[in-house]
Amino acid sequence: MKGYLFALIFFAFLLYACEETIDEFSGFQKQEMEFLLAGDSAKVWERVSRWEDGVEVEFSDCEKQNRMLFIAGNNDESKRLLYTFDTEVCDSESFCNENIKYCISDTAQCNRDPDFCELLDEGTLYLGTWEVKEPASKGGTTDQLLIKLWPRTRITTVTSISSLAFSYEFSELEANGTINVKEDYILLE
Repeated sequence: MKGYLFALIFFAFLLYACEETIDEFSGFQKQEMEFLLAGDSAKVWERVSRWEDGVEVEFSDCEKQNRMLFIAGNNDESKRLLYTFDTEVCDSESFCNENIKYCISDTAQCNRDPDFCELLDEGTLYLGTWEVKEPASKGGTTDQLLIKLWPRTRITTVTSISSLAFSYEFSELEANGTINVKEDYILLE
């Protein structure tokens, strides 16, 4: 009888131990997302696709191989956001004609921080700053990325992120109404 009882308890233990439990992923904490975006110092992300209201946008020559550089910073300082384009296929004037908001933001940032801008190569714009939004509750998770382009802050929702790729979505007000944008990036450096 003891052997039977032991076998029954052992069998129940095995069933309990082998039960599959899946914890749903609830997002990253602020510091984790900051590290994925910028690492210890900086990371370069190349834009590989852009969708506007669910339709994939064909990139012009000036928009191909565009990259965002997220620079890490201390919690007390702004984290710089740079944007680069390939000067071999697109000159600065053509780029600014197609991306006037980025060039206006670059001018405003460089007026505030001219010493930093003197260090930048041609084809690199100082877009503004970035930060991961604080979670709603202490110790909670977040999916909000704030990109501060002069004169406004773009609130984006990070829809997927790993050490090699990330995607985010935001709404942008245009002359003909609001468009919903999704952009996908892959890690270069």
